[in-house]
Amino acid sequence: MGIRNLTPYELASVSPGTRLRSRLLVGVMKKYKIKTICDCGCGTGILANRIRNRGIDVVGFDIHPQLVSQAIENGLDGMGFVADILDIPFAGASVENIVAADVIEHLTRPLDTFHEISRVLSRGGNAIFTIPNHTFECVYDLLGISQADIGHVKTYSKKEVEQLLSETDLQVVEHRNVCSIAVGLADAAIAKLAELKYGKTTVQSSEMALKTSKAFFLAWSYYLLCKLSYPLFLMLEYMLPSFLATENIFILRHKGNGGKND
Repeated sequence: MGIRNLTPYELASVSPGTRLRSRLLVGVMKKYKIKTICDCGCGTGILANRIRNRGIDVVGFDIHPQLVSQAIENGLDGMGFVADILDIPFAGASVENIVAADVIEHLTRPLDTFHEISRVLSRGGNAIFTIPNHTFECVYDLLGISQADIGHVKTYSKKEVEQLLSETDLQVVEHRNVCSIAVGLADAAIAKLAELKYGKTTVQSSEMALKTSKAFFLAWSYYLLCKLSYPLFLMLEYMLPSFLATENIFILRHKGNGGKND
């Protein structure tokens, strides 16, 4: 498939950050022997599809009907639905495992979100979050992309997340630094494409920007960078000092289980 015909979903699928994040999250799920999981804020289903392809049963929801429709078209047929993460349509303590990848930074009520996750999470279940930190924000600033452009309300340091969690029944059982600055810069390239003509980074404008000649050249360069450099990005992850990480992964347990593995 030519780069000109790639949809925003397909471009995002090959980005180093998306691939690394998916690989690491699936690794966490395997480590904790997760068999079923709910993807909160599933978007267009990139992560959910990769989870399912690794033999884990997954359902996903998002507050945006358009994104859920795309997720269903992309393979989550019968497993995707529209819902608000502040009002998850499940009974208390009924969800075995939850993942929310790059969701918290988009929300104006993060503490209420953690409380809702705590409500539906079963005792002994796992809640896995990826959350961009302040280094992520600096990387995007280098390319002139504000956090508002990509729908972010706030990025969080590890300490800020832990402070929020201290007011909930969720306890950190593991933390990891992920995604180097190099990965962040590569991922920011796709967001920059939309600004070539439209000055914003919506899914729709990204798709339209790819039709311009300048966007075509940059998108092709970006695509090659992601394809050829991924092994290098993967190697860097294993030598990543915390101050170069652009995201954090938090693995949480409900305190009702003492935060210990079964």
